[in-house]
Amino acid sequence: MGGTTIQMSDEIKILGLIIDKKLTFNNHVKTATNKAIQIYKQVARAARVSWGLHPDVIRVIYTGGGGAHYLVCGKCLGTGCREGLLPLDLRVKEAATLYMARKGYPTAIMGDWEIERMEPVTVMEHPAERLIIKYENLENDEQTKIAIDKCNVQFYTDGSKIDGFVGAAYTKWIEGKEQKHKKLKLMSCCTVFQAELFAINSATEEILRCSEDSFGIFSDSRSSLDILKNGNSTHPLVTKITKNINNIKLQKKQITLHWIKAHNGLEGNERADQLAKEAAKKKAKPEYDKCPIAFVKRRIREESIDEWSERYEAGTTAGLQNYFSLMQAAAKKIIDTIKPTGVMTQILTGHGGFSEYLARFRCKESPACPCDGGTPETIPHILTECPISGPERFNIEQLIGVTIKTENFQKLISQKETQEQFLEYCIKKTNDNPIISWCLWIDLHEGLILIYYLDFCYQCSLSKSGKSKSALPRGRGSSCGRHFPGLWSDKTYWALQ
Repeated sequence: MGGTTIQMSDEIKILGLIIDKKLTFNNHVKTATNKAIQIYKQVARAARVSWGLHPDVIRVIYTGGGGAHYLVCGKCLGTGCREGLLPLDLRVKEAATLYMARKGYPTAIMGDWEIERMEPVTVMEHPAERLIIKYENLENDEQTKIAIDKCNVQFYTDGSKIDGFVGAAYTKWIEGKEQKHKKLKLMSCCTVFQAELFAINSATEEILRCSEDSFGIFSDSRSSLDILKNGNSTHPLVTKITKNINNIKLQKKQITLHWIKAHNGLEGNERADQLAKEAAKKKAKPEYDKCPIAFVKRRIREESIDEWSERYEAGTTAGLQNYFSLMQAAAKKIIDTIKPTGVMTQILTGHGGFSEYLARFRCKESPACPCDGGTPETIPHILTECPISGPERFNIEQLIGVTIKTENFQKLISQKETQEQFLEYCIKKTNDNPIISWCLWIDLHEGLILIYYLDFCYQCSLSKSGKSKSALPRGRGSSCGRHFPGLWSDKTYWALQ
């Protein structure tokens, strides 16, 4: 090509996907794995219980990845930060199902329903030749009266959704009197936005059949008028309305669009609102049955959460979480209201400095609680039965009016009236555990050890270049408390690079 010989290659990279000649994708998997490992190493440096990256930051890193290769990063992200996040394999299934639905392939979730697919750009006119649609905002009665007087015929449109039923309507007015109206039924999966657009589309179709020469369409849906004004939308209803308006102008008819306030007392607008509500309750075959993409996404997410809940209930782990929330869907809503911390993660999982947990991994000889030397020291025992916690437990029960027992955990943690006091009690009793306090102290000082190690690396690099300096700045000394403000000094930042 151009005098240059094109060499054959065993693989090619297109949009981030490495395709090999045998279509094994082994090199692509290897590359994605290496990328995930590098991400893991970087995040693991600063992801600790009591210091380092904030849990919200780690959550953004996890959710923002959007790729299955982030699954390798599970260790460094921690249970507390992943809580409430949909498993990656279910997210992959969601993306695949949504792709199939968008392309019009049948799926179990959609059944025989048809998704509302966007029009291809090829059916639209060239941008330079597209019709420019404008609309007028009618803020007061005077502006409304002037707009009505300018057109011979007024069409008022509206859409409504009541108790899961959707309807739309338009009404035709001439000289202050209703001449015609039409009620339109839509599928229950449709949105009010679709209903508003469908009403405007039906009004434009009626105008094409009318003999008058001046028309005005009045709608209280600003979103519908805005998308018509945009001119670049590929929404099927918007495309139809645009074509109808263009044909209306080819018939030498004048048409204007107007936005009016909802429930402003205008007789035609109130009539359209009434007709739309009647259309929603009408028992008839829907005249528009295309499912919006938002409904499809919601159905897919509901299926994913149901499958997630089945795994959650059938699993042999997460026994302690079942005390706090019986279903995964409920657990997600509860966890979203709780700020994740190291102590809170130990409370919700039972994985921490508790004798029963430590004895399982042979970190402690006996799993017994110090209260009697026989009962295993677990979170349920500490919170509900342990005599050592008796006084605090009695006080909190008197304050919230609920007995603290495992059967009431879900109620205590899900209700706003009791959640804050109950969690404060849980955190206090967990922090009172001497083993937990020691573990948090060790974790905090692990960060200081990292600082001194980075400082040592920095000094080694300076000695090689002949620019030796003291290991620590004067005035800070070796005290942890005095050195801690220098956590993100220039030297530390350099070493992290």
